[in-house]
Amino acid sequence: MKALQRCLYELDNDLIVITGDITQRARKGQFIAAKAFFESLSTSPILTVPGNHDIPLFNLLARFFWPFHNYQTYMSEQLQPVYTSNKLWLICLNTVQRFKHVSGQVNAEQVEWVNRHLKVAPENALKVVVAHHPFAVVLQDDTDNLIKGAEAALQQWSQLGLNLVLGGHIHFPFAEPLNKHFTDLQGDPWVVQAGTAISKRVRNNMQNSFVRLQLGKKQCDLNIQRWDYSHEQERFIEVERVHPWG
Repeated sequence: MKALQRCLYELDNDLIVITGDITQRARKGQFIAAKAFFESLSTSPILTVPGNHDIPLFNLLARFFWPFHNYQTYMSEQLQPVYTSNKLWLICLNTVQRFKHVSGQVNAEQVEWVNRHLKVAPENALKVVVAHHPFAVVLQDDTDNLIKGAEAALQQWSQLGLNLVLGGHIHFPFAEPLNKHFTDLQGDPWVVQAGTAISKRVRNNMQNSFVRLQLGKKQCDLNIQRWDYSHEQERFIEVERVHPWG
């Protein structure tokens, strides 16, 4: 936690995005602790989306009738925030299903909602959709974690200039072209999955990590960086850099 605080202060980012699973069991005390930690990270604006761990699991009454009460009380009243600027158009989706423990879904109403935002985005802005559940995976074990409705959504969004989809949930970081996973997409949108920042839940011998997106003057001037925690140095260091469009 201290290493992440130091690193984000040094990087001085314009925006921090949290792709869900902020807590373990969506309890009040866990959200209060998470809020305090987020406030210590940086002076940058922070956008969050809920993950499946951010609604109650064992309290069935709360899960069915007010699943996002603690999230909206301590994190954000908005379950689907939007961030807009001349360089970045970022649309967040709530993909958590209260009647499912793990799996996520993007429904027709959400697809159309994203369509409306993409239609008014500046032509040269980087157009990004953020969700907790993954739109693509690279590990066979993660196939069941794929979000329901992904292909139909991406086909529409890609026609409106979608550039990136950011996700969490699977604790395995990677960045790949979505055209490797789907057919009939327009352009060259990419998927970027975050790993595990500070939880002990890491996979396949991966280190704790976060992803940093660095935008240049043009939409195509983007590099995707993975920063891993080094136990020897007790800090996060950049270990990989990908330039998706050149």
